[in-house]
Amino acid sequence: MLVPPIMPPAATARYLVDAANPRRRERALEDLATGFSRWRLPAALARLDIRNRYRGSVLGPFWLSLSTAIMVVALGLLYSALFKLPLADYLPFLAVSLIIWGMISQIVSDACTSLISSEGIIRQVPLPYTVHALRCVFRNAVIAAHSLPLILVIFLIFGHMPGPEALLALPGLALLAVNAFAIALFLGMLCARFRDIPPIVANVVQLAFFMSPVIWKPGIAGRAGAMAAAQSLLHHHGDHPRAADRGRRVAAGLALGHRLHPVHLRRGLRLLRPLPRPHRLLGLSRCR
Repeated sequence: MLVPPIMPPAATARYLVDAANPRRRERALEDLATGFSRWRLPAALARLDIRNRYRGSVLGPFWLSLSTAIMVVALGLLYSALFKLPLADYLPFLAVSLIIWGMISQIVSDACTSLISSEGIIRQVPLPYTVHALRCVFRNAVIAAHSLPLILVIFLIFGHMPGPEALLALPGLALLAVNAFAIALFLGMLCARFRDIPPIVANVVQLAFFMSPVIWKPGIAGRAGAMAAAQSLLHHHGDHPRAADRGRRVAAGLALGHRLHPVHLRRGLRLLRPLPRPHRLLGLSRCR
């Protein structure tokens, strides 16, 4: 009986890139389109991250709400006495400031490791980079959802009833989410290539916390404090939802946010276009 010869499998190319026509912009836009079409995957991965982080805990993610409430009350009692401000006026300001700042700082720190933490998935599964950026955004959105209701609780305790202007917090939070995706894409790739960037970003965020009017009001420091607040992009970025909760108009802040997130997104796309090979991005050898 004759056995037919076994033909070797045809070699398939993993990456097809024409050096003469790299199509970088097309590949970047395709990565975005494919990533957004698979939004359920990063949402499921984000839920898995939260579940693994609080596995075995009694309160689970509500530890975030409890720790944030304790910090707001403790710092409010301390700094209202130091600044000689009425507690009923200062504590709502501090609550909104700390919670919004906590969201921003957590997003920035997670953005630095959005690709590094997904090293195993990137090496084994050919997924768009957009999936990992969305995973970072969804994870921080779940975390923020456990702290944002504290703002309403503190406002009700001290009798501050926001008017219709409070609805402007919704587009402010939407802008924050868009910027979170852009900075996760930008910092994720930058920090995956240069491992010295995460500690630099951490130090800048820590310095910005004290330089921005988060625990102090611009009027306390006089003209110098007002000028420092006006020059602080992080203050304006976090001021969209905060100003709405205080009942002020936020048209200027929303316009600034519209100018900020295209800058982050363009920078992320510039890094995304020339990087078709994930194992080279992370400085790894290809798995065989």
